[in-house]
Amino acid sequence: GSRRRESVTYGIYNYRDVESVEKQADPTLTTWHYLTHILQGHPTNATWTPTPFAPFLFASTSPDPPKTLRDMTEQNFISRGVQIVGWSFFGLVFSMVLSALLFVHLFRKEETIRQSQPTFLYLLMIGCALMSIGMI
Repeated sequence: GSRRRESVTYGIYNYRDVESVEKQADPTLTTWHYLTHILQGHPTNATWTPTPFAPFLFASTSPDPPKTLRDMTEQNFISRGVQIVGWSFFGLVFSMVLSALLFVHLFRKEETIRQSQPTFLYLLMIGCALMSIGMI
């Protein structure tokens, strides 16, 4: 849209059920909300300023965030041995690519390399290097 981000005020609100005293004053109320923090400044480098209703309270009525419901498990299912083999092959291929790049650079004036077009050979080696990254 055409609206500038600086023209918007961002805030953090707490919502909670209306207590019995407030419900007697206005029976139509079901929830009550209050502003706990306001974003001051530009959204990318601003600071959150607390209001008189701070701190933000979680469902447990505590300002501390709840603990995660599950433990974070290891997401890498490749065994250590396979990882070592992959890194070894990557190192081998990458070192061969670097040596081929060096060879083409050193002998770029030779007839055989000039006929093979050094720019094309450089592109081939860069492609090989990028494909070897897939082994990691």
